[in-house]
Amino acid sequence: TENNARIWASCRELAILEFITELDLKNGLETVENYMNSLMTLRPAVLQQILVESESVLANRVFLYVAEKLHMPFFKELDLSQINLGTGKRVVVEGGKLDKKYLITVDRTEEENPF
Repeated sequence: TENNARIWASCRELAILEFITELDLKNGLETVENYMNSLMTLRPAVLQQILVESESVLANRVFLYVAEKLHMPFFKELDLSQINLGTGKRVVVEGGKLDKKYLITVDRTEEENPF
């Protein structure tokens, strides 16, 4: 541009992690799932590097939980042992059930809802 202005933009792999970090997830993960359904072609190598460098344990856990749940093609190529998932349980969805692999509370299924 004429005034040398710069525009910063995230690649899709980073953008979804940034998005998860900013979302209010206490009512459920449906929004994350809806967005991730359109991200079937994320690049595993780029994603691996971003997840390894990520400082947000919660975003990492939510991303990986949803990616695995949706059977995302790139998921099987990730090395989870290199990704910081922290320790201890995290409440993500209020009143949700604990996912024992990622130690986050997630949406209850229809059968689990008392209503």
